[in-house]
Amino acid sequence: MNTYYSIPLSTLCDNDGYPLQTIPELAYGDVAAVVFSAVDANNTLVDLSAATHWQFLIDTDRTVETSPLCEVSSDKIIYDAVNKTLSFSIDSKTLPFLQAVNGKSQLMLIAELSGYDASNNRIFRFDWNMIGVMPISGGAVPSEPSIGTVTPEITAFKVFANSTAYAVGDTIGELGNVEVVYEIPAQMTHKFIIRSMIPQEQNDIIVDWGDGSTSRLQNGTNDSGVEFIQEKSDGEFQYLLTHTYAVQGVFKVQIIGQNYFAIKQTVEIGPYSNCKTLTERTQYNLLCACLNSELPVASHLANLSSFAIRSLRLFEVNALTFKFPPRISHTSNMFSSCRNLKTFVGFYLNTYILKSLSNMFANCANMEICDMEIPSFFTNTSSLGSIFTGCEKLTADISELIPAGGFGLRKISMSSAFSSTPMLTGTVPADLLWEDTSKVWLNTSKAFSNSSAEIRAQVPTSWGGTNTEIQA
Repeated sequence: MNTYYSIPLSTLCDNDGYPLQTIPELAYGDVAAVVFSAVDANNTLVDLSAATHWQFLIDTDRTVETSPLCEVSSDKIIYDAVNKTLSFSIDSKTLPFLQAVNGKSQLMLIAELSGYDASNNRIFRFDWNMIGVMPISGGAVPSEPSIGTVTPEITAFKVFANSTAYAVGDTIGELGNVEVVYEIPAQMTHKFIIRSMIPQEQNDIIVDWGDGSTSRLQNGTNDSGVEFIQEKSDGEFQYLLTHTYAVQGVFKVQIIGQNYFAIKQTVEIGPYSNCKTLTERTQYNLLCACLNSELPVASHLANLSSFAIRSLRLFEVNALTFKFPPRISHTSNMFSSCRNLKTFVGFYLNTYILKSLSNMFANCANMEICDMEIPSFFTNTSSLGSIFTGCEKLTADISELIPAGGFGLRKISMSSAFSSTPMLTGTVPADLLWEDTSKVWLNTSKAFSNSSAEIRAQVPTSWGGTNTEIQA
């Protein structure tokens, strides 16, 4: 099976670079030999040699709770540098594949081919649809799945343990001579939460703290410093990770494994919910860098809510768009109260629909630059609640924050979405907001309250503006 993939079109194509008009099939019991080539806009073969190892998966969905139907491990994928091709065989005789297609005339599948560099950062990702079928002749049932060991993925971030407090105006050289705008308390202990839908006995997670020590959540056995917190009603398991650094410095924390879907930089749940003061809320949060080029994000991460919440050591985020997995569904409170965060660029969610973005940048009082356009689609009515509230230094053009095509949800709450943003400029796109009568706008009274005078003069009073001539 000669398979060509057009990178500009993000789809399978023929050998002339034109998109395929049919979807390839894979029948249970087949062992399909694949020769894969990627082409650019000029239909020229692309050099894939930058990847040191590869992985190929086939599944019916993008959820982390289910195992793939088929997998080809790195040692079975061969790269031909001369012909710029990847060669491997897809063995569909697996129990998961049989269970998925048995009794069905056809089933839509998702194929994903990923290439990683020597640091295990994913640098190539090609995905396409296939059709799974069950032959009338059937076939022998495998005694067990012939799925190989899944290559662990890594999510990484950096933490800064400091033995003395930093006052406003102090410069922290270890973080690149950054100047403190909000006080940073002394703290050498870091705590964060790992969230998983996998029972404890099936965990496969290793946390590398960056100072030579590790914590394991594997096969039902947790190391010291790992505390099972609770099982929620939806079957989610939560674990509190704790580590104290012996010396001050910047350390790279790596979470290695497949069976987790969220990382949460806060301990305010369950028995830890009594942290009320700002010091209590930040004393365990040492996060100082995330989403940057050398800090990978695992493809199975589905929830980034509260990921960097109250990170007073976080001064800038320079993200790489291509890194973010399409299954991310939450970014609520992701950077809430990161009061020293000054620059946020390069972050774009390539997911189709989010559940919530509420409070994503709430009270990022020092953030001057943010280039993120709010996604068009989300499912929670209150998804935009307080998304930029309290961003006192944000100098963005308001029209660049709102999706050019408008919002896809019919009912939308604008509660404090752009309140207390006195530096916002530009022309408010009224046609995408109160003039869009196809939408039901909820909680609009404070949407632009305490925003800039320039902005409020364009906004009706019912939306927190000062223009009494506009009827919304």
